[in-house]
Amino acid sequence: MDRLRVVLLLLLVAGAGLAAWLLSAPYANQSVAPTAEELPGPDTDSSQPLTGQPLAEAPRLSGERPEDDSDTRARIDEGQNAPGASGEQSPQPAMEPTEPVLRPIYGPAVQRGGAVASFNLVDAKDQPLIVDDVSLELWRRVGVRWISEEVRWATESRTIWCRGSGNAGLEPGEYELEVRSKVYGSFRHTFRVNKDERLDSVLRFETWRRIICFDFRQIDERPINWIHSAPTVTAEVPAMEALERASAPGDILREPPPRPQFGGGGGRGGKGGFAYRRARGGGGYTQFKRATDGGRYYVPVIAGIENTVRFGFNEAWGTDKLEFVNLFTGPEWDSYTVTLDLVHDFDQLTAEWKELGTDDPGARSLLNWIEQRLNPPAIDDPAAVANCRLVLELEALDGLSPVYAVASPGDAWELNRQMPRRQGVYYVDAGAGQTVWFGFKYLDKLVSEPESHTFTENPELRVHRIKRNPVARMVATPAWDLSPTLNACMIEKELVVSVRNMDRHDSWRLDLSEQEYPVFEALRAQLRDKNRNEGLSLDWRYNGDSAITSCSESENRNTDEFADALERGDLRPPKPAGLVLRAIGPEQEGLPWVEASVVDYEQDERARRLREVETALAAQGKRPKLGAKFGDAFYSELQAEKADAEFMREHVGEEFLKLTSEPGDLDYYARRGAWYDSHRRLKSDSKGYLLARSFRLTEGRVYVLYLWSNSRDDLKPDARVVFRAEGELTDLGAILLPTYTE
Repeated sequence: MDRLRVVLLLLLVAGAGLAAWLLSAPYANQSVAPTAEELPGPDTDSSQPLTGQPLAEAPRLSGERPEDDSDTRARIDEGQNAPGASGEQSPQPAMEPTEPVLRPIYGPAVQRGGAVASFNLVDAKDQPLIVDDVSLELWRRVGVRWISEEVRWATESRTIWCRGSGNAGLEPGEYELEVRSKVYGSFRHTFRVNKDERLDSVLRFETWRRIICFDFRQIDERPINWIHSAPTVTAEVPAMEALERASAPGDILREPPPRPQFGGGGGRGGKGGFAYRRARGGGGYTQFKRATDGGRYYVPVIAGIENTVRFGFNEAWGTDKLEFVNLFTGPEWDSYTVTLDLVHDFDQLTAEWKELGTDDPGARSLLNWIEQRLNPPAIDDPAAVANCRLVLELEALDGLSPVYAVASPGDAWELNRQMPRRQGVYYVDAGAGQTVWFGFKYLDKLVSEPESHTFTENPELRVHRIKRNPVARMVATPAWDLSPTLNACMIEKELVVSVRNMDRHDSWRLDLSEQEYPVFEALRAQLRDKNRNEGLSLDWRYNGDSAITSCSESENRNTDEFADALERGDLRPPKPAGLVLRAIGPEQEGLPWVEASVVDYEQDERARRLREVETALAAQGKRPKLGAKFGDAFYSELQAEKADAEFMREHVGEEFLKLTSEPGDLDYYARRGAWYDSHRRLKSDSKGYLLARSFRLTEGRVYVLYLWSNSRDDLKPDARVVFRAEGELTDLGAILLPTYTE
């Protein structure tokens, strides 16, 4: 019997231990995380990133737990960072985790989408457009929401380019492109791209440019060789229906408790309804007549849109006007006969009128408009120049562009206009006697002294052609010490050199994204000008998308030292610090709006316990929220080492106190206002990158990262990741999360 009692007692103890372990596990019903041996190492170039440990619904309250020593946590003095903020050291001894620690995955998963889509834009008949002023918008679909993306129009190739911000490519997924034209109308085009895909296609308007022909005939069918004037053409271009596009959702993670603040169906035409009188010369003004091509007169319209073509006439033609309203899509408009009842002495009456259009009767040249559009006259052809033209051949680096201003003698000027480019050269038109001032910009900064070119009155020298090759020395890019995820996140890396001298304060932007970058003679000369320089400062900038603040480190340098180091390519940017990772969906698309919180591993059990409490109270509609009133009382009136139950009762309620009997829980909640660490929050940019520079992590210590993507409830994270901080910058690589479904 005694032996049986011992066995039963052992079974009861084992059962109690198992129950306690289950209740204190991170989350009930949680899937088992892979072991460290099962995860790829940092050097693995895997496209399958780690999936964050999924979280089930909050388990039931676990009741009493053993006390810990967290109540010895010292109160943070006024004006210092809150717990978990930059520079704070956790008071608890480092705790080794009892669960797998993340081994980051880099490779393609941390890289931007890399997809490129290009669309050649033509009209409905595959003809080139007659105008280049199209308006473009590109939208990326994320669940039921949309993100605006960069899209560009290349004038010379008449191509729409969708390359993503910084030309780093589009993220995988669905996109909608909106194309608007005041001439052709508008349309929307939906497309999908995969990671690193190249998509080339043709987009067509539903309308097209068409040259219609009016064949003017007399009653006896003889051609009418003259009309009074060229017609006017107007069109009612329908506007695109506006769409309501849901944008970024509101944040779900709480702010920490605030501290107190101090201190026509068919053509219709015919005679006008007026009683005309014959004009027999005189009148005191010049009359005009415009030649037809044997009665034919050609008019450009945009077929498919309702156009109105109006001809103005004179009583000599038997009518004052003709008006045609139509879509002009039918074959009859290739030669539409218009019969007019001319006065019997029409030729004698109009004999002295001034003739127009005899060199191009009936606008016959319009028949060759496609050839003229695809193969325009040479840029330096004098016949194609109305006044004077400066043609500039530029033999220089990509990214260098000429800017100009046109001035008359004595006028002030500023180089603020981009010189147009066509047929591989730049050009600018001006009048005789005017002066063109021009210079060269690189990355939006003038890198040359302005030059001038004055046009003479000589009509034989209407086109002036010059060549320029601004001198620049290529300098090797400094060795960047960026982690894989941060390097992929920062689409722009540049060095801003601010030169201070007696006359002005100039800033020069040197692009460091490529293997080499140019240093122009103008900057080198300014750096070497010891009599004028007062010093310089360097600003190393790592620029991501707008949701991520630019990482910037500044330092002052001696001009001589910097000039030598610049020419040797011997510059070293400061190392960034903080935490970086990338949140991606199932197609390796960067997920926007992902929120995260970092919790000390030593505090994670407490955080989970408080999550249970908040979940239970939320179900009753009693979850507390600590606002400004609490902050004023806690940080101004209390002046205590920690929060006690008596003080907290008014702000969190009696139910909260009943469920939080552990020492230190109230103080933790008072300083954070939530079960997670509201001081150490992150949010992803539009490409899924999360970057924290506002707080530092202690090297070697273990932390827990909670992440929210599709979940819009801060009590239900989508993933939990345990990781160890490494050095100044901790790079967690790519973490797979649920994509957005609502």
